[in-house]
Amino acid sequence: MRGYEIISGKGIVQGHLPGDCIDVFIMANGTKIWPSINEWTNAILFI
Repeated sequence: MRGYEIISGKGIVQGHLPGDCIDVFIMANGTKIWPSINEWTNAILFI
């Protein structure tokens, strides 16, 4: 895994959207509701 990637540009992208309020998202890390590694594939993280 390469870590995170920040992209910007033009065009249309497609993927599912894992994310939430940053405070809640951080609290979920390490719990059973945290997305598995497979759930990050083809995902667009929104905060």
